[in-house]
Amino acid sequence: MIEYKANCTYFPVLLTHLIECDHLTDINVSNYAQKINQLANTFEAWEGETLVGLVAIYLNDSPTGFITNVSVLPKYRNKRIASKLLKTAIEKAKYVKFSLIKLEVKDDNPVLKLYQSLGFKIIEREKDILTMQLNLKESK
Repeated sequence: MIEYKANCTYFPVLLTHLIECDHLTDINVSNYAQKINQLANTFEAWEGETLVGLVAIYLNDSPTGFITNVSVLPKYRNKRIASKLLKTAIEKAKYVKFSLIKLEVKDDNPVLKLYQSLGFKIIEREKDILTMQLNLKESK
């Protein structure tokens, strides 16, 4: 059974999760996990002691939040875990009075459709990287 939590993960579990999701390239995953652990709000899906899904959002510089990570372990994908975590992160940003959320995604990433279904709009393209934005004042 999947259990949803917020801000409960810690560095070793977070690092293991990011490595197992195997979607980060060209970065030092250990440093990235440390930064998330120290600076981001995390919304998590757990099965027992295993972190199976994660959304990490920086809500440090009002009025714009930044989603830095959306990851789900391969065997848990296509079960609406990312959708539920993203919706929770969006609600948190609204609650703390942020007006925008941004994220970056490769243009061939299947999660792009999920972002669009949640109201994110493409505002910039640089090569194959899209910057997307959700206006929280206009979202459902």
